[in-house]
Parts: sequence; C-alpha cells; structure tokens
Amino acid sequence: MVELKNWKMDEKGGAGQRIRGPNLAVLIKRANGVPFEEGLARANAENRAIASNKRLSQVLESKEREYIIDIEVFPCWSGIMAAYVKPDEKLGKAVEYVDSVPGYRWVFPVPKEHQDKKDSILVAAHPNYNLEIDGNNRIVHAAQVDLIERFPAKYGRYLGDTLHDIPCGRDSIGISDQDARYLWRIDSRVGPCARGIYWNGSSISGYVILAFRPSDRFGVAVEAP
Repeated sequence: MVELKNWKMDEKGGAGQRIRGPNLAVLIKRANGVPFEEGLARANAENRAIASNKRLSQVLESKEREYIIDIEVFPCWSGIMAAYVKPDEKLGKAVEYVDSVPGYRWVFPVPKEHQDKKDSILVAAHPNYNLEIDGNNRIVHAAQVDLIERFPAKYGRYLGDTLHDIPCGRDSIGISDQDARYLWRIDSRVGPCARGIYWNGSSISGYVILAFRPSDRFGVAVEAP
C-alpha cells in the first residue's frame, strides 16, 4: 500500500464554480478518445463537469440519443470514480488497482466508517474529487464519497441505485426490464466508470462498465447550460 502524503484539493479539482447545466456537450469524441486521466485534466482546465453515470443513462431514454450516437461519443468516460474489492471481502483502509499498461497504481482511501463493509462499492462524482499524481501512483482524493451496498458479484443486468444509477442487487433481472443496466466488473478495481451502448437499429441497451483500464481511450461528455 502506498503512503499517502499530505495533500489538499485545489480549486480546479474541487467542487467550485463550474460550467454546469441540464444539457450535454461533447468534450472529446470517441474517435479522438483519451485515457481518463487526460480527459479529467482537460475537463478541469476548462472548468467543466464530466457527465455523471446517471446523466448518461438519460441519453438512452431521450432524443439526445440520436445526437450522441451521431457524434460517436460512446463508449465514453463518465465523471464517476469508483472502488470495490472481491465479493465477500472488506473494503479495508484503501482499495488499490494496477493499470497494467502504463503500470500506474490507483489508490482510493476508504472512509473509516466504510472500511468494514463488504459487497459494496465506493463512488465519488466529478467534480468532487481529484487525483494526486505521485510517481506511478494515482491517489483519489474525494470531498464526498457515497457507499452503494449490494454491489453485484458478477456480470449481469441489474437495476441502478437511485443516486448514481450504479447496478446493485443480489440477482440479475430479465432482459425485458428497460430500466436495467448491464454491469461489467472484475474482481477488484479503482477507476472511472465508463458507459457503452448496444444499438441494433430499433432498441438500445446501456452498459455500466467498471472493468476497463483507466488508460483505455474513450470519449468524454460534459454538462452544459
């Protein structure tokens, strides 16, 4: 486990004044996709808020779908930073994950009140967090961390929680439920939540992806007035 240094969230990484609103704008197209760290830095530099997982879910259910698909932003990074461990294991003092491509170690310190929790996922929403870059370490500093319990142990279709639309529940549900999200997860991970879609010309399904490497390259959508 890396040793955390004394560090404070700066204005660009905090929850200060941002360009926000009910609409979406494309910051980075999928064709020009970037690693999450680069997308986060650009959003902070331009004082933008990366679209949340829940906000991106709304694209699937509105006329925005055509706009977003036409410009090919999906799959894209959401503004959600999350951390989880293997099923039936306690979260502990910190969750760690190594992105094997650049060799970066991602660390998410666990609030004391959640360290004994099992089968749960920690979630922080942009812009309420930032990254401390310390050599090969990427340490998540969050001003607010939410705990979502009953995080599924395996891939499947689940209903999302009411706050972040992260899949939760013990049992996968049927394909006929349009409110369900496909969950992709691995054993243990720290990193951003990505969103993907499957479009067959008549229907669309949403993927909540908590398995990709942060160094993978995707688009980025941001809030807009």
